[in-house]
Amino acid sequence: MRLNIEFTGDEMLHAELTNLVRKWKPGVAEAGFFQQKQATVANVLEYGAPAARIPPRPFMRLTTAKYADVWINFLGKRLDKGDDSKDALTVVAEMMRLAIARTVFAGKQFTKNADRTVARKGFDRPLWETGGMFHAVAYRVYIGKRYLGRGEE
Repeated sequence: MRLNIEFTGDEMLHAELTNLVRKWKPGVAEAGFFQQKQATVANVLEYGAPAARIPPRPFMRLTTAKYADVWINFLGKRLDKGDDSKDALTVVAEMMRLAIARTVFAGKQFTKNADRTVARKGFDRPLWETGGMFHAVAYRVYIGKRYLGRGEE
């Protein structure tokens, strides 16, 4: 999940926002699964695998839809209070990471596990088996091209 911000609107607002952004170094905050194994599992869970009878459980899309405005507003407030790009983006990236992990942990809003899966796991929690996905959610922060955050072990 990557947070990109674009400004649209009237010319005066656009100019004002552009000047505001120039005060800070451009950066990127992203959260998700950066290790290949967890990224593959997350992709299968997100989009499903019909051949393996795994229904889509769009936890990343759900999390983004639910929290994107919160993250953007929080970032704006942090920058407005004088935080530098690195600090503001790091806090937002951690918020993103926690929101994804919370969705994985809860998981109740998604299609239930098949009876065979419940029998094997011993419980019906669609996005949870060993806790690996929950613990694998990470974030990265870049200022310019420099990597500043955490995400890979």
